[in-house]
Amino acid sequence: MTTQPKDDFQLVMEENLSHSKRRELLIEIRKELSKRLEQNLSVASYIANTSNPVIAHLTMMNLSHIMHFEDIIKTAKNSDKSKLALILETYGGESDFPEEALKRIHTYYDEFYVVTVNICKSAGTLLSLLSNKLISVKSTSFGPVDPQLFITDPQGNNTSIAARSVKETMENTIQDFVDNKIKNIPPEFKPGLIAAILASQNYLLYQNSLDALAQTEKVIDKYLKPRAKINTDKLKQELLSTPLSHAQGVSIDDLSKLGIDTISLDPNDDLAKLIIEYHRRAMRALIMEVQGTNAVGTLLFENEYRSLQLNATLQRV
Repeated sequence: MTTQPKDDFQLVMEENLSHSKRRELLIEIRKELSKRLEQNLSVASYIANTSNPVIAHLTMMNLSHIMHFEDIIKTAKNSDKSKLALILETYGGESDFPEEALKRIHTYYDEFYVVTVNICKSAGTLLSLLSNKLISVKSTSFGPVDPQLFITDPQGNNTSIAARSVKETMENTIQDFVDNKIKNIPPEFKPGLIAAILASQNYLLYQNSLDALAQTEKVIDKYLKPRAKINTDKLKQELLSTPLSHAQGVSIDDLSKLGIDTISLDPNDDLAKLIIEYHRRAMRALIMEVQGTNAVGTLLFENEYRSLQLNATLQRV
């Protein structure tokens, strides 16, 4: 008597008990969300490792991840379920990711909801705003929606920088420095110093920042203006044009006041407890359950049927 070979999913369940438990939690989250919203939902997750600032640039949203994103939302769909709940953890990323993600989601689903528990910044906040409903544990930290750009700094390190910070530096900080900080320098040295300051700036980065900010504003106008409840002018002012800092915290209540359709969950709520426990286990997988010297988990794409973890190897100096 011959036995049938085990499929990939059976092997993963046997070899990775951690994923097995996360799968159970995703099923429970789907059932509880479907019950509360009185809708039949599919559930997927996009979890970035937000615990280590050294790898932040490796976890940012960008189109190199869109294939994995589409795969995990497509395979989350079961039978005729037309609505998706996406559990999201991210520091954000590039300006073109939220709209591209939205297009991929609407290829398979009529509506989608974002579920957040801890950190959801920048492009992550924008994707949350584009959802039909934002379901968030009350303690989640959102942020301004200005996108981030990937750069290599003068020391050769790959990193990310907020587009609005580049714009503010070029348009205000440098001018203020020239006007006020070098006024005591002898007049004969000023023209040369000013020329050196201006010549040292990265004008391509400045243009890329302007383009990214314009793209973000275009997405807000295209998808949020038609929603009568949302004050898009106030939203753009508070989340794109004038926030004090890219790191400024924004709460679920702040987003609700701007007209975003939200459900705020107390951390002691039964659904919140399920989401928090799933998030804890997902982050543990990225931080602790990675094999290899100097290896670290960066991103986790997951649904009830499939799990993909991206890892990176850190170079020790």
